[in-house]
Amino acid sequence: MAEWAPMTQPFKTLKELVKSVETDLLNGKRVLSVFDLDSTLFDVSPRIQKILDELKDHPEVVTKFPQHAPMLELVKMQKSDWGIKDALSRVFHAEPPPMDFHRIARDFWAQHFFSDDYLHFDHLVEGSQAFVDRLHKKGSDIAYLTGRDWQRMGKGTVEVLSKWNFPIPNDKNVRLAMKPIKGSDDAEFKSQWFESLKPHEFERILFFENEPVILNKVMHTHPEVEIIFLDTTHSKQADPQTHWITIQNFNEN
Repeated sequence: MAEWAPMTQPFKTLKELVKSVETDLLNGKRVLSVFDLDSTLFDVSPRIQKILDELKDHPEVVTKFPQHAPMLELVKMQKSDWGIKDALSRVFHAEPPPMDFHRIARDFWAQHFFSDDYLHFDHLVEGSQAFVDRLHKKGSDIAYLTGRDWQRMGKGTVEVLSKWNFPIPNDKNVRLAMKPIKGSDDAEFKSQWFESLKPHEFERILFFENEPVILNKVMHTHPEVEIIFLDTTHSKQADPQTHWITIQNFNEN
């Protein structure tokens, strides 16, 4: 892929992009549409809400922080929250709990967020399933490229894709790429995955992702990839580029 020229035909809207992709597919060109999962195809805030709802009954929280545990009833996730910090801060800003509370909360969140069982609490980002299914039926290859790892989340990921009627990974035109081990850097993993594609196997590659850190990395290492930024939530460790197509969901209007 390194031999390719940078993408030189940017589109301003998702509708314009899709129209051009469908035209290319009708003309027999091979297109690969790559989708992140968390906060791109799936809204993870219900998953985190479920975890926080259970945190109030965590024995260590109840025992060590009896004055703070009941306040967890008031914690409500918003779709724009990244992780648990903002949701907790809205409740505890006037009476901050000790740092040990936050350590326990983060460990509890991580244990459950990165697990098969809790993936079933996710909801869809608006229009995501219909959009992926439409591209697939029009002839685009599909790849799910996620920072989830196989060991903890592989089984659950396949289950929820099936549950929500997404194209299911196969050995042909639908791929699922997950980290082989937990803890490796997401941006590095995803950038290297693009490197694994056969040169010129596809005439167009689209990448839908919510994290600017990852998109910036891919943009610089694989300038041929067309970037679509999901403005849902992100780490705020990098800013999105103004020339990217930016969408809040997969509705084209």
